[in-house]
Amino acid sequence: MGAQKMPSPQDNPFYSGEINGRPYYSCCAYDRVERVRTFSMEQCDAAESLPSIQKTVLQAIKRRRKQLERGLR
Repeated sequence: MGAQKMPSPQDNPFYSGEINGRPYYSCCAYDRVERVRTFSMEQCDAAESLPSIQKTVLQAIKRRRKQLERGLR
């Protein structure tokens, strides 16, 4: 079974930059949960659509959505 192709930086809100000309993404749940705290609703949508997203990160996205719906930053 081949490796899944990682979404482009524009499609992946966990994009962190480039190392040696290759895109780098936050992969561990701790880093992702930290980043979710500042996501917009659009970034939440994009993050949820990523393959193999951790359950802890999905819970953080759900909490972030509720904050955004209530008008909190």
